[in-house]
Amino acid sequence: MKLFRGGDRRPEAMEWSSSFAEAAAPAKRRGRGNSARDAYDVAVMDPSPRGTQQQRAIGSRRVDVPRPEAFGSAPPPKRKRGFGARVLSFLLLVAALVLIGGLAWVAVTFTGVGGGSDVKAGTKVAITIPNGSSSDQVADILAKEGVIDNETIFRARLKLNGDGADFKSGSYTIAAGSSYDSIVKVLEKGPAAAPTFDITIVEGQRMEETAAAIDASRRESQSEGGKVLPAFTGADYLKAVKAQPLPAYLKVPRESQSLPGVREGLQFPATYQLKESATAEDFVAKQREALDNVMGELDLTRATQAQLTPYDIVIIASLIEREARLPAERPRVSAVIWNRLKVGEPLGIDASNQYSVYEPGAEEFWESELKVSQLELESPYNLRKVQGLPPTPIAAPSQASLEAAAAPSQQDIDDDVRYYVANPDGSGEHFFTSSYDEFLSHPFQGG
Repeated sequence: MKLFRGGDRRPEAMEWSSSFAEAAAPAKRRGRGNSARDAYDVAVMDPSPRGTQQQRAIGSRRVDVPRPEAFGSAPPPKRKRGFGARVLSFLLLVAALVLIGGLAWVAVTFTGVGGGSDVKAGTKVAITIPNGSSSDQVADILAKEGVIDNETIFRARLKLNGDGADFKSGSYTIAAGSSYDSIVKVLEKGPAAAPTFDITIVEGQRMEETAAAIDASRRESQSEGGKVLPAFTGADYLKAVKAQPLPAYLKVPRESQSLPGVREGLQFPATYQLKESATAEDFVAKQREALDNVMGELDLTRATQAQLTPYDIVIIASLIEREARLPAERPRVSAVIWNRLKVGEPLGIDASNQYSVYEPGAEEFWESELKVSQLELESPYNLRKVQGLPPTPIAAPSQASLEAAAAPSQQDIDDDVRYYVANPDGSGEHFFTSSYDEFLSHPFQGG
């Protein structure tokens, strides 16, 4: 049954038909089944009680009719990738990283780390790695000095290879443009030891005598065609000795501090190993350090009880060094000195006179026989005339003499031995006695 005839052209019918069709269209697009029913439900069904509905003109469009969303307004659902696809992507990423790393390694390996732009490749560069430097700090130093050109690549290789932890501090000489491996090998091995030489200072020498021995060593090395050693002269040595401050622990008397020989005996005699580049100041510092160590180990208990200062012990040791020829006699000579000091008797040791009469430039540092005029000199070193010790040491004492000075023979102390004289057989042995008559009657040569 047709609702309208084909010729029906009433406006009301046309408006109703178009409104009905538009209401049915969304339902068709959503695939809901019977379009006529859906259109009816959407267009005319209203659960509100009659009389409460808002009156609208027939054919007018409802504003609450759902409309289809515009195309593209909502993203399409994501498709989950399979396990195989994810594995393949990961493998491709790893392969790319390996390829990039390999290319970088090849570039660095075959080009090295390069010389600095301002330093010609092959130039020897002196660098110093401070103690405690990190691998990054080492790379920075190498780059600044021109040994390497690319600090970033050098650091990267250190981290990649695990190098740098064993680098040693010190001074190096490395050629600019050296390969990475050669630089690492040098820094792990450590700096080459500086060339050294030995120098021996004999005990019992005075400062001028040691200076002469230094110059003699220089002439000898020069005559042999080698490097002149030591690098400093005897004059340099004397200047360094006189410039060195006096140790406070020695308790040097104020009246002695202005005397030329106040530092005599404070340069410990021994064999020293010095760098070829060592200065006179370096050498003197080593000698003073050695003396400080020996003095620090001495037991000065008896000296303190006898009111003798550490400087007094050095003076007594210098006298023993010049008087005793046999090691066993050192404590005995020390006992004679202690006993004479105790009673206020002049020591009468001519070695002190020999020290005082030396004139700078003289070939003989110790006159074998003193003249009568020299024995009569008014001098604090003339121990035949003055009581007590000379104002300064007279020579460089050995450790054995220092030990004897601090610990004299107790037996000779108890026996009050105050005299000794050399035996005439030339053995260096002395005759010791507490009797002045025995001393005078001893058949020593030379009176």
